[in-house]
Amino acid sequence: MPLRGEVYFPDKNLPPDQDTPHRCVVLSPTNFMAQHPNTPGNRLFVNVAIIRSAKHQGGSPVRPVLGHSIPLSAADHAFLQHDSIVETHQLFAVEIDVFRKKKPVGRISDPYLADILKGAQRLFS
Repeated sequence: MPLRGEVYFPDKNLPPDQDTPHRCVVLSPTNFMAQHPNTPGNRLFVNVAIIRSAKHQGGSPVRPVLGHSIPLSAADHAFLQHDSIVETHQLFAVEIDVFRKKKPVGRISDPYLADILKGAQRLFS
């Protein structure tokens, strides 16, 4: 069961049209999953945001989206190789089955998680 703040490397590309897989952080409250009644077996979903490098492959910095690109320090998160950004304007509902056989690669620390959740809430206000 994925928990809020855990980081996974899912077996699907997010955003779906990307060639590069991204880590994602679980935003759904712990033990809360959305049920989609129009899917076979009423599949369960959790909400996630993608984590991407703070720099493009060429080395130039990624332009942040004001209020939605939350920086993550690699120094504060051992599972990151480079400073990164959580993109809270790119939220995805991912089937719980994607996480069942996976272990989290890490967890976002609380001060960062609070900023990430605020960024995600801005989409709805």
